Amino acid sequence: GPLDLEASLAVSRAALGHDTPALPALVARLHGNPLALRDVPPRLASEVLAGRAPLPADLPVPEALVDAWSAVLPEPGSDLAVALLQAALCTPAPPAAGPRALPTAATRLLADCPLVTVASDRVTWSNPWLREVALARADEGARRRAHAALAARAGAVLLAPSVVAHHLVGASPTSCRRRGQPQRCARRTLDDGSSAPSPVRGRSPRPAPG
Repeated sequence: GPLDLEASLAVSRAALGHDTPALPALVARLHGNPLALRDVPPRLASEVLAGRAPLPADLPVPEALVDAWSAVLPEPGSDLAVALLQAALCTPAPPAAGPRALPTAATRLLADCPLVTVASDRVTWSNPWLREVALARADEGARRRAHAALAARAGAVLLAPSVVAHHLVGASPTSCRRRGQPQRCARRTLDDGSSAPSPVRGRSPRPAPG
C-alpha cells in the first residue's frame, strides 16, 4: 500500500540527498507511491524544490507507472480514452468547474467506467495515479482537442468566463502559452478551427487491478 507522510518524506529526502522547502507539498501529490517518491523529486528544477517557483501543474510520471496503469486504461485515441482525458483536464486544476464542463458524450461514457466516478460536483478516480497517467499518455494534440471540447461545453452551459478562458488557453499551441499571453492564446483558439475534437471509435478497459 501507499507510504504514510513520514515515510514518504524520508524516501524523497533520501532521493534528493537533502531536505527542501517544497518537499511536503510535493510529497502530498505523489500519493505515497515509493517509485514516484524516489523518481520525481530529482527531476524538478532547483528553483521549484527551493520554493522559489511553484510546483508544475503536471508532475513527471515515472515510466513504470505509465506502463503499469496503461494495462487498465483504454487505447489512446479511443472514445473512452478521450473522455477520461477530458475528465482529467477538467479537475482539479483551477479554475475547475468539475464535471459541468464535461461534454454530454463523455459523461455518458464515464457513467459505465469503473476507473472513475462522476458526481454532480466532482470527478473521483479509483486510483489517484490514473488521472496522472491519463495526462501523461496524451500528446499535445490530444490535450488541445480535449480542452477545446471542454471550452465549448463550458460556454454552452454558461459556466464562468474564467473557466472557458482556462480551456481556450489549454487548446492553444504550446508556443503561444509559453509567451505568457493567455488572452491572445484564447483569441487565437477561437479564430482557429483546427482544435475542434473529432469523434473516434473506442473500446472498454480491462478491470482495474485490486
